[in-house]
Amino acid sequence: MATGSSSSTSFTRRCMSDAQRKSPHILCYCGLRANLWTSWKETNPGMRFFSCPKFRVSFLYERRCDFFLWHDPKLSERTKTIINDLKRDNNKLQREISELKKSNMYIESTVD
Repeated sequence: MATGSSSSTSFTRRCMSDAQRKSPHILCYCGLRANLWTSWKETNPGMRFFSCPKFRVSFLYERRCDFFLWHDPKLSERTKTIINDLKRDNNKLQREISELKKSNMYIESTVD
């Protein structure tokens, strides 16, 4: 299940696939098993990190856990640039596909 905003600058997706199941059992400050997430911020594109399951939750009666640990090694600036460029290209192509599908539906509706 993916969560988060689709903004190109801050999209973060929770990984609940094989990567989560095969990841080491990292415990946060609360003693809970930390979740594995993927950052899509321009500064850390595609980098995975661990955080508390309550990382984004803050209740008046409960102290927020600020546990955070990078899973992947730091990316070079060149790698970040390539990933961000590919991400922008992919987003552009997805928008073009969407527009072409709309045009195709319109054309099909006028042919009948």
